[in-house]
Amino acid sequence: MEIDTKKGVIFIKNKRIEWIDIAKGIAIILVVIGHSPATNGIKTFIYGFHIPLFFFLSGFVFNPQKFSNSTEFFKNKIKTIVMPYLIFSLIEYLIYVLWENSIYNTNYYAYSIFKGILYASADTLKMYPVLWFLPCLFVVQCAFFLLVKINGKKTYLIISLITFSIVGFLYSQYSTVRLPWFIDSSLTAVVFYGIGFIYKTYDFYLESKLSAYYTELLIGSFALLYFCTFMNTTVDMFGLVYNNYFFYYTSAISGILFCIVLSKLINHSKTLTYLGKNTMLIFVFHVNMFNIVNYILGYIRNTYSIQFTVVLSAKWSLFYTSLSIILLIPVIIITSKLSRALKNSRTTKHVKDMVRF
Repeated sequence: MEIDTKKGVIFIKNKRIEWIDIAKGIAIILVVIGHSPATNGIKTFIYGFHIPLFFFLSGFVFNPQKFSNSTEFFKNKIKTIVMPYLIFSLIEYLIYVLWENSIYNTNYYAYSIFKGILYASADTLKMYPVLWFLPCLFVVQCAFFLLVKINGKKTYLIISLITFSIVGFLYSQYSTVRLPWFIDSSLTAVVFYGIGFIYKTYDFYLESKLSAYYTELLIGSFALLYFCTFMNTTVDMFGLVYNNYFFYYTSAISGILFCIVLSKLINHSKTLTYLGKNTMLIFVFHVNMFNIVNYILGYIRNTYSIQFTVVLSAKWSLFYTSLSIILLIPVIIITSKLSRALKNSRTTKHVKDMVRF
């Protein structure tokens, strides 16, 4: 990783960094746990930092220098974020029509579904709201790219991020209007994206100067995360629920630091690296896997007359999380093979972008 900070302008040439993939693996496991039948306490803890962590990691690997102009950037983001979002939305609609609607009898009309997909707000994206992250990420990357193009100096970026954090918090407190493409959530998400972008210039320092204190950093960041998270109670970037400004940002940044240090201490993990390289498919389809798990459990209950009840607990959360990820492995393998098979086709790049962030 080459770094150039001349005149305060941030510039980095990205190379694949293993701790980033490990951190993404941790983050995607937290996302799945957060949607599983976990206890409220577990969800409160996870929601305090897991989505900010994803935006931080996305910002860390962001390199505006690889785009020669703004047109090239926006075309790239349409191909790598907007198109996958629309394709995944269509796939989820087909799954809903062919299977899930007959199970849950939600009776969403096609018009309202497609209107929700195109408008993409918390009020309209009801059929499969887990996809909210993609339009939000698109807005965040576009906004931050423009910030860097206007002035890439750290001082300007820091002032801009502080402003975004205040505006995003005030909007969540005083407005009930949900904006299209999760622009309202993006006001907060861009802060963590920007922190990740700025932090990478100091990552080498953390690696070289503070590695001897990783244990202390791990314990300290976890303690601060735990305290601030439960002082602030449950938050949700999707729902614009931040509660206390200070506790929200302190818990999120503490959680990010905890995961950075933990990932560096782990150093090498084939499992976490594999999950980290395939976060997109897991993010998109893990709830569908939950529905399959529910179907399997229902079949066992009815066929073998085994009585059990799924309750909010660490045990059931672990069961749903692990089984849903295992069920997704064939999907990941098939998609990867399809990507390789189409390597000489113009669609190859789209498939690869859909496999991972």
